[in-house]
Amino acid sequence: MSTSQKHGNTFENFYKISGDIPGAEKFAGINHTAHDIPADLDPEFGMPTSVKAIRSEKAVLCMADAKRFVKSMDETGLRLVVGVHEQGIKTKTFHTVLKMRLHPGHYKWLLGDVTLADVEAVRAQISLAHIPVEDLDETGFAAGKDAAQKAVESLREKRGDGIVQFNPKIGNGASKERRLQVSVSLPALWKELEKAKDSARLQEHVGAMDLPLLLVSKPRWDAPLPAPRTTRKAA
Repeated sequence: MSTSQKHGNTFENFYKISGDIPGAEKFAGINHTAHDIPADLDPEFGMPTSVKAIRSEKAVLCMADAKRFVKSMDETGLRLVVGVHEQGIKTKTFHTVLKMRLHPGHYKWLLGDVTLADVEAVRAQISLAHIPVEDLDETGFAAGKDAAQKAVESLREKRGDGIVQFNPKIGNGASKERRLQVSVSLPALWKELEKAKDSARLQEHVGAMDLPLLLVSKPRWDAPLPAPRTTRKAA
């Protein structure tokens, strides 16, 4: 797991042990499951749960693997728990927690006409077999990124007015990663879900803990702290 992927684990693991979903504590510290909390722990809707952390100034929510997301939306739907925080030097203050349910009935306004088969086809097109990249070959790296963007264009066309974004990840050098991820504008998602009054709500607490929550967690290596505000002295 990369450094950038680890930064949200503090809130994820806190949520798992909070008691908000009984039984989720068994999955604290486990990162290799398909979903953060499996569907069988949701007796009401049978939805898996994905726990996300996002900084207050960010507007885009990363939803991880495209295939897993589309498959979930096609079959069970997905419960989202999003902790919104301010980053300090060594701590995160979670002042807002959003709980959302994405039902299969929401598929159209999320993904348009994109199917699981469409996503699998594009994943194959951006694989190493189709876009080989030599170690540290910057020319090949740029060409690989261009080819991946062209492959993803077919998904964007079929998505139409859907709000989910498809993002190819092309690495060079040692990683040679090939991933197709999805993301969504958090304000756009919340706006759509508010229309279905039972699908989105603000939490006043997490388990037995009231907001705000102060958790020890340093910032991501690629997310510098905002510049400190200065106040002008009166003349």
